[in-house]
Amino acid sequence: KITAEHKPTNVDAIVGRPGVVTVRVAEQTPGQVKVDDETWRAVLSPRAGGAREPGERVTVEAVDGVSLTVR
Repeated sequence: KITAEHKPTNVDAIVGRPGVVTVRVAEQTPGQVKVDDETWRAVLSPRAGGAREPGERVTVEAVDGVSLTVR
């Protein structure tokens, strides 16, 4: 029996990664974050506790299509 270690790829690999806000992200207003060299649409996690301003560091909590949920 062959077993292989699960290595996250593509979208799975971005969960848990740090990013930087490039366009303000608020509770009801999506924004943008940059993770590595890619810019993503971002929505705020309900647990985030307030808006995130450009330049602030965030953590990717989930991926839904082309949007990241950040905190």
